[in-house]
Amino acid sequence: MKLSQERIEELKPILENKGLNDVFKKAETVEDFQNIFAQNGVEISKEEVESLLEEIAGHSGELSEENLDSVAGGGILLGLAIYGGALIVTDVICYVAGRIVGKKAKCG
Repeated sequence: MKLSQERIEELKPILENKGLNDVFKKAETVEDFQNIFAQNGVEISKEEVESLLEEIAGHSGELSEENLDSVAGGGILLGLAIYGGALIVTDVICYVAGRIVGKKAKCG
């Protein structure tokens, strides 16, 4: 199950919120991720979380020229861009995603 662009836009503010890094670091399960979203006003299904974590953990961490253009604008890019450059997550979320889905994440 791949998440739609509209759904990614709904999740983006939480995933890109560096202020939540400490909360995400403590996440050990899919349910923990669901709770973090719920506490921030967004309901997300177990299947959506699993799909999101698999995508994050399995991403190469490399940006194409097209993705670089979509996230350009100065500053330092920490993490990786997925879903066509529409979502930038921090290394914290990337590593936690890998831990939860049992993959060695290829983070930034």
